[in-house]
Amino acid sequence: MKMDFEEWTIQYVKHRDIFHKKLLAYKKEKDFVVFKFKDKTHHYLIQKTIDESVFDKFKDKEHKTLVCGYKKENMDFVVKHWKKLVELQNFLIIFVDPDLGRKLLLNPQAHNSIADPESLETGLKSMFNAGIEV
Repeated sequence: MKMDFEEWTIQYVKHRDIFHKKLLAYKKEKDFVVFKFKDKTHHYLIQKTIDESVFDKFKDKEHKTLVCGYKKENMDFVVKHWKKLVELQNFLIIFVDPDLGRKLLLNPQAHNSIADPESLETGLKSMFNAGIEV
């Protein structure tokens, strides 16, 4: 069954909430799916191909996740804009291929704190190419 990015995101968040039971509601707003939890509101930006508009779209969002296509050009964007992505607080990136059920989750701040600058690009691209979920 083919699933679009919005539907994949909704199912993903609902599944992650099975044990916590904090999800109260969700709604679609422009490019976002906004999830209201008991303790926070989390904005998931759906953008199959990443571009620099993500920085403006996330400006006033406290908890944010970028859901994008699992494709090389998106990883290239992440590597190129890594320093700027690391500055975003409470931020995750999920590369998704809904048809293959493949995903890669990155937390730029966490990955930046444990990786040395010389091997960061190689490490990110290796995880991406291997389809490893982190």
